Amino acid sequence: MSDPPPPAAPRGHLRAAVACLVAGLALAHRPLFAGRVVGMRDMTRWVHPAQWRVRDALAHAHLPRWNALEGLGFPTLADPLYAVFYPPMLLTHVFAPLVAITVVWWLHLVLAAVGIFTLARRHGRSVEAATLAGFAYALSGPMASEWTLGMRLPGYAWLPWMAVGAWDLVVRRDRSAAAVARAALPVGLALLAGEAFVVFFAVGVATVIALAAAPPRPWAALARWSAA
Repeated sequence: MSDPPPPAAPRGHLRAAVACLVAGLALAHRPLFAGRVVGMRDMTRWVHPAQWRVRDALAHAHLPRWNALEGLGFPTLADPLYAVFYPPMLLTHVFAPLVAITVVWWLHLVLAAVGIFTLARRHGRSVEAATLAGFAYALSGPMASEWTLGMRLPGYAWLPWMAVGAWDLVVRRDRSAAAVARAALPVGLALLAGEAFVVFFAVGVATVIALAAAPPRPWAALARWSAA
């Protein structure tokens, strides 16, 4: 059986909860707003140099198809480190990559927190409980560790949104085009971010969450989610 629908909450309360999440995450990461950037481990050795190469290639009006500066060279369009087709990384062409990547990673924390908030509301939790769940996920140890481990943080930020999409298809039995788009969009964007293994893991988690609350005939529900 599925959880009861979330109690109705005024839109003002929902906006206040989201604003609380944004403000809390800004406070927790206040050094970033004082001009500091994240620079250690994979961020310094791999992600920042890769994004500088992407920025330089696009500035000269060509795709960064090949990195000839390392070893014997290797193709880069499909390399998750380069995330050439991931829309948020376009910020690296507006700001210096060191700054842009830090901003993009923080925005993904906000995305993750709001996603968990939305998922908790789908499970019938109060606005206060859902807000706490958002903070718990965005400030958790695993999410903090992903700051320095390359391109995996965007994938984990899209995970709760995959679960929300699966919930709407499986539990709510919403077969509208909008529901299918909500289920497919986070999967597609996470794939564009490049970490396919994170996406496979996230889709599996989203499926389990939805099926755990699915109505009778869960295999039919699973088929609808898989088809979407």
